[in-house]
Amino acid sequence: MLRKFAKFVLWMAGWKAVGEPVLQPKGVLVIAYHTSNWDALPCFGFNVTLNANVTWVGKKSIFWWPLGAFLRSIGGIPVTRNANEDFVSQMVNQFRSRDHFVLAMAPEGTRKRTHNWKTGFYHIARTAGVPVQIAALDYKNKAFVFSPLIHLTGDEKQDINHIREFLRPIEPKNPHLADRDFEFQSS
Repeated sequence: MLRKFAKFVLWMAGWKAVGEPVLQPKGVLVIAYHTSNWDALPCFGFNVTLNANVTWVGKKSIFWWPLGAFLRSIGGIPVTRNANEDFVSQMVNQFRSRDHFVLAMAPEGTRKRTHNWKTGFYHIARTAGVPVQIAALDYKNKAFVFSPLIHLTGDEKQDINHIREFLRPIEPKNPHLADRDFEFQSS
């Protein structure tokens, strides 16, 4: 019932999926560009519509009661941003301990303009040996655009150029907040 409702709402709002969502048993789904709180609505809608069963991370502060219980029920994992915990290792362990685990992440780490993308998604995918797929929110065309699967090479410069080129034509909700020439945050 929820799936039909989500499909109907996306259709009424004019949203469509473009490209092939390759929902393998395991992978990292990179959501870009993250420039608005409104980005969550089409993401959740497509997650339900595609029956993707995607797990996603969000800052711990949004997981307050009773919203936290709902967010966990739709795949949310709270993250403490400044904790000394090894987030990459925790997520890699999730990949190793589960038969199905698709992790969605917004590597900008903020809705503000930022030149540096956090590299957690990259290190998680490389260490776990899983592919990456970009899911871009194109507000101009009301499209959730999926890239082909990306098997990271370990050459960060080559990999980031590949991701940048895929995202170049995408029009986010707030284009002035998207840095099209982003770099990976230096460690």
